Amino acid sequence: VPYDWNELVGYDFLRQAREVTVKHGSALIFDQILTGFRLGIDGAQGFFDVIPDLTTYGKAIANGYPLAVVGGVKPLMHMFDQVMITTTHAGETLSLAAAMATLKTMQDEPVFDRIRASGQRLQQGFDSLSARHGLKEAKSFGLPVAPQLRFSSDDQVHDRLKTRFDRYLFENGVFPSSPYLINYAHSVEDIDATLEVMDTALANISD
Repeated sequence: VPYDWNELVGYDFLRQAREVTVKHGSALIFDQILTGFRLGIDGAQGFFDVIPDLTTYGKAIANGYPLAVVGGVKPLMHMFDQVMITTTHAGETLSLAAAMATLKTMQDEPVFDRIRASGQRLQQGFDSLSARHGLKEAKSFGLPVAPQLRFSSDDQVHDRLKTRFDRYLFENGVFPSSPYLINYAHSVEDIDATLEVMDTALANISD
């Protein structure tokens, strides 16, 4: 699923891709290394209601433990019965246990609502602070689950301000990222503590 952390490719594109693959009898494959388990437990196919033939997931399914997963429709998945698939770490079961625990947590608890709410809190807080410090072009953008920050429409100005901003965050206990990958462990207090440091950082770069 094309995804550049700014915005998803969109329902229309995926729907048309589905129609074209059906027309030509080819498989529609979603790469959900990034979108899987951020948009919801059923990923982009649930978010857009466009069902692929195959889909791939990365370590998010195991909460960071090394694991990759391929899923798909039965006719294609049954083909795996005809070949031998093995890897260097095929006997490693810790990641499988982590995946089972992660999936259970995502099913039983409000993981995705909380991630979205935390991301929105960070975005709204940053935008409010930027306006207060007179940084009219400094805005958050992208999806709440992975917000990004932009400081100026001029690339050179943006790079200069972002470098100063990130350095201040790093020196004061906040690890800057692009995007800021919000997760279920982040509490309201964590987001507010981050915004406090961002407040001072914005004051410094607005001088």
